[in-house]
Amino acid sequence: MGIEYSPEISELLGRVRRRPNAGWPWHAGVRVPDGLPVKQSWGWLFAPDGRVLTLVNPRDGVVSLPGGSLETEDAGDPGTALAREAGEEAQAVIGPPVYLGYLYDRVGSANGGHECARVRMAAALHGVGPSAPDPASGRHYRRLLVAPGLAVELLGWGAPASSRRAPRCRRPLRCWASRPPPTRRSRNSRPPAAACAERRGPGSCGGRSAGGRGLRTGLPPVHDAAVQRSGPAGGRGGTADLPVDAVPADGQGMSTGFRANGVGQPVGSIRNMTTIQEFDVRALEIAEGLVGQVDPGRLDLPTPCGEWTLGQLLGHMAGQNHGFAVAAGGGRHERSVWADRPVGGDPAGVFAASAAAVTAAFGEAGVLEREFWLPEVRGGQMFPALRAIGFHLVDYVVHGWDVAASIGVRAEFDEDLLAAVLPIAEAVPDGPNREADGAAFRPALDVPAGAGTLERILLLLGRDPEWSPAG
Repeated sequence: MGIEYSPEISELLGRVRRRPNAGWPWHAGVRVPDGLPVKQSWGWLFAPDGRVLTLVNPRDGVVSLPGGSLETEDAGDPGTALAREAGEEAQAVIGPPVYLGYLYDRVGSANGGHECARVRMAAALHGVGPSAPDPASGRHYRRLLVAPGLAVELLGWGAPASSRRAPRCRRPLRCWASRPPPTRRSRNSRPPAAACAERRGPGSCGGRSAGGRGLRTGLPPVHDAAVQRSGPAGGRGGTADLPVDAVPADGQGMSTGFRANGVGQPVGSIRNMTTIQEFDVRALEIAEGLVGQVDPGRLDLPTPCGEWTLGQLLGHMAGQNHGFAVAAGGGRHERSVWADRPVGGDPAGVFAASAAAVTAAFGEAGVLEREFWLPEVRGGQMFPALRAIGFHLVDYVVHGWDVAASIGVRAEFDEDLLAAVLPIAEAVPDGPNREADGAAFRPALDVPAGAGTLERILLLLGRDPEWSPAG
């Protein structure tokens, strides 16, 4: 069966040159030896239809996988580095990376002439945001979804490179298709984050029981129009940014349901994708309904948030809504807009007004192309809109449950909404920091087999799903 390539792919294939590292030793599934520093992390990021994300360098047309050098903020974790680089270079949102192996850099080109390791990982590609320049290099990469075999050709790694893709990539795909519920992580582990950022403030409950020094979190699955295909599954459809690259001549292509190359059950659709703003609106609507059940005379009720009373929690939630609404306008602003808003005798009205403000702000045209200044995150930094809205989303799912638990009612969340939040909970590192005063979360609790998605989220963030005001 013949293959028909798009003009751009044909042009890129014509530029491919064998990479200098094509013959370097590849160690599949082998742990990097002690004493050999890991300097880079690159990833095979699989879209729901089985294709992988590649980047085209605007300077020379060279194709690469998302990834790059480990930075201080990555704390030596290749998974964290990959998630950060994917977000910065490709505005991509990924699931927890799976280790594939490492390339032995014998000439030390990535380590000042000293030998080092370049790690390869694989992860699910949940979505992408609007195309933007890499903040570190200023390069505006072209993003292409290509079949894995074609990616090997475009990367110019040579024939030996096929071992870096198969069969090792099939294993993580099976894991994503039928992943068991996560169990409690080791206190010394640092799970990889998806577009992670260390933060304190939004989402923190205050007090010892609210958990670690800061939250290292990632975005939930963000399904943006940029990854939708306008044509049939096997046709010429595509968008201006992530096109269909190779079409079998008989018109038969990969299905839009993700079966992990035929293994497992579909877990996504390229055609019907929910945006991050839509998830956030739904989380706010549920939270608003729960706050509407609060008795204004019972604001002294305890909450799962340490020493905070229900009134303090609601004031925090309203204040954060107003802060995010202002941040969505772009640029810097007064920190005072993030102050807690006392709810007085009208908690439902105060919260509803704040929810309306942030919903309107997140729904403005062009908001996803802005950067949000979050003064309570990393001492005050600018964050891409998708990442910032993701922070807000997880806050209000968890805080919605906090309110429900405090007043003794059940919090009802749709399963797809919870599925969007679960990767964030999985990405929050466990460890001694969760026991520090003022920490954002308590140490993770054991997750039993068969636990529901909401229960898993709560346990991973150190909350007891059975918590009640009575203790």
